[in-house]
Amino acid sequence: MAKIAIGSAIIGASALLFTVGSLAAGNGKVSVLWALAGFFGMGAAFMWYWPVTLALVSKAAPAKINSTLMGGTFLSIFVGSVIMGWVGSFYDQMSPAAFWTLDASIALGSAIVILAVKRPVNRILDLCET
Repeated sequence: MAKIAIGSAIIGASALLFTVGSLAAGNGKVSVLWALAGFFGMGAAFMWYWPVTLALVSKAAPAKINSTLMGGTFLSIFVGSVIMGWVGSFYDQMSPAAFWTLDASIALGSAIVILAVKRPVNRILDLCET
């Protein structure tokens, strides 16, 4: 659970790089390195938490519904992408810095929620092992 929270926090930090990049664009131009750093961070965060998530679901799921829950895990990517598309629709209604700050707050808020439920979930997962 901690690795999943860390991955979410890395996504939030990467979105903050977009915020800083948009604030740095005083004359309308900014270095492409801001965007590259942000996208690299988001990609690295996905690689940080996704294998852990798959292993967690695979390990904790009962054998009879393991495949179904793994499919549900992949379905979560679809649902998340739909939600990201909805949030992305606000880009033209906000300043770029405000949009990327909103994006970062969603990811950082998720990290906080995951850390808040970490202990109860770990207890449940420990029960699944026995």
